[in-house]
Amino acid sequence: VQSDLELARDFQNDLLPKLEMPAPLTAHVEFHPADLVGGDFYHITPLGPGRVRLFLADMVDHGVKAAVRAAAALPEYTGLDHTALDAGGVLESLNEVATSKYADLAGSFLCLDLDASREGQVSIRYARAGEMPFVVVSEAGPSEPPAAAGFMVGLFPNMSYPSRVLTLPPGTRLFLYSDGLYTQTNGTGKTFRDEGGLMEAWAMTRDCSDLRAATESVVASLTRFRGTTPQLDDVTLIGIEIPGPR
Repeated sequence: VQSDLELARDFQNDLLPKLEMPAPLTAHVEFHPADLVGGDFYHITPLGPGRVRLFLADMVDHGVKAAVRAAAALPEYTGLDHTALDAGGVLESLNEVATSKYADLAGSFLCLDLDASREGQVSIRYARAGEMPFVVVSEAGPSEPPAAAGFMVGLFPNMSYPSRVLTLPPGTRLFLYSDGLYTQTNGTGKTFRDEGGLMEAWAMTRDCSDLRAATESVVASLTRFRGTTPQLDDVTLIGIEIPGPR
């Protein structure tokens, strides 16, 4: 069984794409399953010159059960007609499939379209299902954009997922993450978010010289917080940088 799980882990890692972003954007990802295999996955889809779609999924549960759900959800996502759908339409289509075709394909999703086709600014259109926040870190500090709220996919049919639009200036970092990053406890019953550790970690990224160092510093803060407490859920953290004066 251990050998099969290790093979499944290698197969899962091979399925996760490189985050090739349109110039001048850069990206880096930290992917840390709680077990050998996990239920988090992410995908990037080109939408045209200077435009990409980022999708982050956090399937219910962790370990093998979540990995099986992820193995079903990923081809359903990649099989969509992405050129005909906006971020909200992607989630609505996935929810229709999950509630009509599967008995148990529940998960929290974040769909975010980045448009860097115009020089000097980047706009994003985003929609989310379940509690899938993201954070923007600028010179003014970290902030969480207004939520585009929606129920977790796979629970109720005929759900609507509204989308929101946000413009990001140069010199901004954007972080997308699954809930394993903020629901982790340290044995006291308090989570990384409850204790303020997550907000402190975002603030610390302003002092990091590059994006990789920034994402790694957040994961290191989480590791210090949990101490000897085991990692309870999969953690995926995607950082995106819009270059500019820092």
